[in-house]
Amino acid sequence: YKRQVHAWADGSDAREYQTIQEANWWGLLDFPPEPTSDSELGVLFLGGGHLDGREVERGGQVSTLLESHAYRVSQRRLRCWRMARFDLGMARAVSWLRLGLETLKPDVVVLSLGADELRRSIPEVWSAESGFSRHHPPGDYLDVRAGKLVEVPRSTRWKGRQSSPRELTTWPGTDVPIGIASSQPELPALRNAGVSPWEFLACCYAELAATVRRSGADVMLLLTDTGETSGWHRREDGEALRQRLREHAAKLADAAGIRCVDPAVTRDAVESEMGTIHHSDGSWTVAGHEAAARALWQALVDTRPVLAPANPSAR
Repeated sequence: YKRQVHAWADGSDAREYQTIQEANWWGLLDFPPEPTSDSELGVLFLGGGHLDGREVERGGQVSTLLESHAYRVSQRRLRCWRMARFDLGMARAVSWLRLGLETLKPDVVVLSLGADELRRSIPEVWSAESGFSRHHPPGDYLDVRAGKLVEVPRSTRWKGRQSSPRELTTWPGTDVPIGIASSQPELPALRNAGVSPWEFLACCYAELAATVRRSGADVMLLLTDTGETSGWHRREDGEALRQRLREHAAKLADAAGIRCVDPAVTRDAVESEMGTIHHSDGSWTVAGHEAAARALWQALVDTRPVLAPANPSAR
């Protein structure tokens, strides 16, 4: 079995309801994962969106493909883990990250960022769409209050405060369709926060990155999608919106001091070998996961020259 970490179905606190290996919807615990040995590079993938990999078999997911690509081109053995849910926002992944750092002791942590990250991380949005109370959450999360980043702890009374989920059609306080909110030039400041949504995200990623660095690990940001699954139905609008999201992501990564890795840099080469990187619904095919794996490998080699293969063309 691959060592993979999944959350319980209701998004509850990682420390209570984590399971190792296969997804376990009952929240049963399994044996603790082993840390990496000194001879391996451990890489932890954390986040949502396409990292979940539910559209492809396990052998075609980015974490597995990064291991195989690294060995194929440089005979280096990487050990990769995923802590992922398709609807996980990074602001809600704080306990997941602490668990991963303490038990897995990775050398590199890859944080995800996709077009739905605002939707999954902004409290007034994810609380409405999940039905969980932001004041009595089922797990720890990051919030900005009065311009200051705070961590809101899990509430033991979260079940009694849960309401019916309701899917939002527009971004709160605007008439902007929620599927394209991430690619708007500006969105109104968050209520009681005093910052814009993207400034909020930058604060969250900076805090997560600082947590990773305090553990002694390096951190990277993987752009997992640029809107293909976020309701952009008109092809003529798609590329302009995707480019705007890339600009937002670059600014966030710069503000948080994280290197941003975009699978677009390897897309053409991978598609010429394996076909399109997207399914019809916008999710990643195996080729999409392969493009992400190769882009990450290039970034790892750039930051750790010792990984470089003897034949540079093998990269």
